[in-house]
Amino acid sequence: MLCLLLLAVMAIVFGFNSAPAQATYSCYGSPAMVNLYAGQALNIGTVTTCTDGNNLYVKYITNGDWVLTETHLAVATSISSIPQTQKGDPKVGRFPYQATHASVNEYTYVIDLEQANYSEGTQLYIAAHADVLLSDEQGNVACQETAWGDGDGFSGGSWATYFTYEIGPPILGPEGGTFEGNGGVVVIVPPGATDEYVTIDIEVVEEDGLAKDVPPNCIFMGAAKLDIEDVVLSDNADITIPCPSGVPENAEIYVAKVVEYAGTQMFMMVDTATVQGDTITSQNPAFPGILGSGTFVFLWGENVGWIGGQVTYAAGGDHVPRAVVTLSGGYWLDIAGNDGNYGLPAWAGNFVVVAFDYKTGEHGEKQGYMPSNGASVNVNIQIGEGSGPVQGTVNIQIGPVQDMNGDFETGDLTGWELSGAGSVVTSFGPISPYEGNHMAMISSGSGAVGDASSAMKQSFTVPAGTTVLTYPLQFRIRRVP
Repeated sequence: MLCLLLLAVMAIVFGFNSAPAQATYSCYGSPAMVNLYAGQALNIGTVTTCTDGNNLYVKYITNGDWVLTETHLAVATSISSIPQTQKGDPKVGRFPYQATHASVNEYTYVIDLEQANYSEGTQLYIAAHADVLLSDEQGNVACQETAWGDGDGFSGGSWATYFTYEIGPPILGPEGGTFEGNGGVVVIVPPGATDEYVTIDIEVVEEDGLAKDVPPNCIFMGAAKLDIEDVVLSDNADITIPCPSGVPENAEIYVAKVVEYAGTQMFMMVDTATVQGDTITSQNPAFPGILGSGTFVFLWGENVGWIGGQVTYAAGGDHVPRAVVTLSGGYWLDIAGNDGNYGLPAWAGNFVVVAFDYKTGEHGEKQGYMPSNGASVNVNIQIGEGSGPVQGTVNIQIGPVQDMNGDFETGDLTGWELSGAGSVVTSFGPISPYEGNHMAMISSGSGAVGDASSAMKQSFTVPAGTTVLTYPLQFRIRRVP
């Protein structure tokens, strides 16, 4: 009681602030924060709990001149599993996690999820206890108290409390991070690769889980399915898989994304990888890299050759950016760069390379011959009028939506034809972009056609045989008097 009275006086003299502190902590899985109460009624800090898919973190933070001298932590899957007396009061001396501190303001317990046998969806009961003290301006101890992370009371007579926390899925955010899936597969996302917060999952894919055999002259090393929802990363992620036995350090490893094109499953080179002891890790060379969700297959290319070149228009000779280039045999596909250049793994013998311009619906093709396995052949392809469209359906992400500026992230109306009044903005009153940082706005106000209407449009060609076209749009309408 004397300590509480003294604290009341100190709150008047020193302006004691009982507002909860803002915990700063890099965590990727649904963080939860509760207040840390001393002497039952004094809010002196917080306890933050979160996961990153590998570990559970419980972090104590004290406010102002309050410091931690001891902490005791119990984490269990039931309240009855927390050490208690027969009357239902917690036995902090028997809590499984304990530490003594030299008057610190922060301390974090790290608990391995796998060792503790905690998985996604597990409900945890957490009792976070601390011994705390407060010093006066001269550095003398003004008060010593016990503190608990706020929550429900135990069944005994003490004021001790516990709170619950459910382990959610790992979350990918601007901080990036390392995320481990089953079977030893790992994905590493660099900081700044996305400014969104989305769930992330990576899991092993067995060879018989692929709808198609791996390409000729390639040996299956492993595969992983990455799911980061619809996010397109601005920087390449890396995937690590276990390395099968007998693979030499200098093995040439390709990383191919499984795509569907013209109704069949194909492989698109997105990366190469290196053998590092008992693992294989992608390394992001001069390829598109791992930039989004998909199934990624690691292939050991034994004596694989290479076909490369540039796709241009027959009329004028300009290069064709983002052309879809396929190799006969139905295995390999590539998306030409903005400079029209492409590259395809190949094997000895005759071949046909076909390039498809998804903007015009036209294609061009070139026959060739690979003299031997491991050789390289340069094949330039021209797309011209009269070559006709490629038959079949297309179900492939040609590239990030900025190719057609469908999300206006260029900051302007590039690729769109505007009549009337319109612009690209970052917000409009209370209205914010549906995705990203920009959105288009058209109005019937000043500058509109006949002071009554405005419109914007963009033309593109749908490949012959395609029966369904999906394009996400959200209309936001605001009437201005």
